[in-house]
Amino acid sequence: MLAIAAPRGFAAPVHRDSTSRFPNFSVRNNILYDIAGAVNLGVEVPVSKHWTVGGNVGLKPWPRFYAWEWHKDTQAKWRHILFVPEVRYWKDQVFKGHFFGADLLWTHYNVGGVRFPLGLYPDARKYRLQGDFYGLGLFYGYSWWIGRHFRLEAEAGLAAGYADAKKYECRNCGAEVGTKQGPALVPKLGLNIAWTLDPYEGMKRGGGETIIIEKPGEVRVDTVLIPKPKLFVIHLSEVKGPRSKGDELAERLPYVFPFSRHASIEDLPAPARDSMLYVHFPLDRTELREDFEGNKAILDSIVRVTNELQNDTLIASNLISIVGLASIEGRVSHNQDLSEGRARALRDYVMKRTTVPEKHFELLAKGEAWDWFEQQLRALSTEDNDWVAWAIDIIESESDPDVREAKLRADRDKYEEIRTSLLADQRNSGYLRVYYDNKPDAGTVLFNDDILGLIRAKKYQEAVDAVDADPAVRDYTIERDPDALNAYGIALYFAAATEDHLMKMKPGDVFDQDKEDQYQKDIARAYNFIKEAAGRGSKAARANLEELKEYNRDRDTYRAFMSPAPAKQ
Repeated sequence: MLAIAAPRGFAAPVHRDSTSRFPNFSVRNNILYDIAGAVNLGVEVPVSKHWTVGGNVGLKPWPRFYAWEWHKDTQAKWRHILFVPEVRYWKDQVFKGHFFGADLLWTHYNVGGVRFPLGLYPDARKYRLQGDFYGLGLFYGYSWWIGRHFRLEAEAGLAAGYADAKKYECRNCGAEVGTKQGPALVPKLGLNIAWTLDPYEGMKRGGGETIIIEKPGEVRVDTVLIPKPKLFVIHLSEVKGPRSKGDELAERLPYVFPFSRHASIEDLPAPARDSMLYVHFPLDRTELREDFEGNKAILDSIVRVTNELQNDTLIASNLISIVGLASIEGRVSHNQDLSEGRARALRDYVMKRTTVPEKHFELLAKGEAWDWFEQQLRALSTEDNDWVAWAIDIIESESDPDVREAKLRADRDKYEEIRTSLLADQRNSGYLRVYYDNKPDAGTVLFNDDILGLIRAKKYQEAVDAVDADPAVRDYTIERDPDALNAYGIALYFAAATEDHLMKMKPGDVFDQDKEDQYQKDIARAYNFIKEAAGRGSKAARANLEELKEYNRDRDTYRAFMSPAPAKQ
C-alpha cells in the first residue's frame, strides 16, 4: 500500500469537482498486527462530521507465530480469530487529527507456550488455553494524511472483559486440567496504514496549505484539492403562538398553568405555605367567609385572574381544579363530608363572580390533609422540636387515620405542640389550580405545518412564495417570532444557494460575474434576516450563522479555484 501511495499520494493535484465535505469510506491494515503474524483488515464509514463507525477483523489460522515457522522444535502455538466493532469520535473532523473511540471485542483463541510482554497471561507459558474472550474497550489515536488517499494512524487503548477458556497440561496436546475463567485485560496498539475512497479535502482548513493565484486564468494548488462546498444541515425551531394573558400570568402566579401541564386532580400535591393557593373555613364549617383568616385578598386574586383569562380572546377555555380539605382532627367520615362541602363552597363563590360555567370545574374532596400535615412536619427542625420525629414515626407505622390520630393525642404535651404549631395553618382549608388553553393561531399553524414542511422537503422557493403570498404570515408571524424570521431567512438563502451558478460550473466553464452579483445580493438579504433573528433570541438562527460562516468560507475558497478574479464585496 505504501508503494502505491508513493507515486499517487504525492502527485500534483488535479482540478476536480467534488460534492463531499469529508471522505466517505476507508479501509486499513494494522502493521503491528501484521508483525505479530496475523492477517487483519479494518473498515470505517463516516456518519457525520465528527463520528465514524466501523470495525476490525483478525485471523491467525497457523499454529506457529508466523506461517512459515513449521520447524519441529518450535513449541509455541498461537491461533485466534478476532472481531472488533467500534465507534470513533474525531475532535476536528473525520479522518484527521485526534480521535477517541470505544469498541466491543470477541476473540476465540488457542494459545500455548507463548510468553506475552508485561507478564500478561502467565498460564499461556506452560499450558495451552483454548476459549473465548468478551470485552469492552476504550482507545485514543491520531491520524495523519500522507497523500490524497492515504493516511497513517497510531492508536492505543485497553479492553476489559471476561475470559472463559479450558486449560490443557501441555502446549500442543495433553488432557484437560481445568478451566481459566474470570476478568481479563487486553491492550490495544496499532499503527495503521489506511486507504480512503475519496480524496482528502479536510486539509483545506489549515496546516499551511495555500492557494496561489499566479495570474488571471491560471491557478496552482499546493498539496490540496479544492472541493465543491456542500450545503449544511438547516437549524429550525417551531414557531410559538402569540402570547396570551394566561402565558403572562403563569410566569408569576403559582396556581396558573397551561393545560398542557394539567395534572390529575387526585395527584395534586399539598400547596406550599407561601403559595397563596389555599383559603380557610371556620372550624367544622363549610361556610366560605371573606373576613376569615385573610381570605378576601386571596379570593379577590382568584376572581380577578379567572376573569382576565375568560376575557382574553387568545384563550379557548379554562379549567379550575378545586380540592377541599379538612384537618386531621376528628372522624375520617365526618372530615370527608366536610372537605366535599368546602370544595363546593369555593366553586360556588368563583362561579357567582365570573362567567366560568360549572362544567369547567373539577372538584375533589380529599378529606383529612395527612399529606400536607406530613409535609409540614418534615420541614421542621428535629433539633428544636423533639416531637417531630415521634410524629413522623407514628404516621409511617400506622395506616388507619383514626388510630394514627389517637396515638398522636395520647401524648397531650406533644399533641398540644402540634395543634398550636401546625394545625392552625392546615386546618379547615381548600385550594385550587387554574388551567388555560390557548386558541390555535392561524399564522402559527400555517407556519409550522406548511412553511417549515416545505423547507424540510427542500422546497425553498415554494416556502418563500408561501410567506410572501400571505400578509398575515409575512407581516405578523415573522415580525412577532424570531424563529419564523430565521426560517424565512434560511428559505431565502437556500433558494439562492441551490441555484448558485458557481456550484453548477464545470472545469472550463466561463465564470458569470452578473450571476455572481445577483447571488451575492440575494444571500445578503437572506443573511440579514437570519442575523436579525439571532439578535432577537433565536437559538436556531445563531446555529445557522455559525454554519453560514463555514459555508461561505468554503465557497470563497472554491470560487478562487474556479475563477481567480476577486469577488466584489
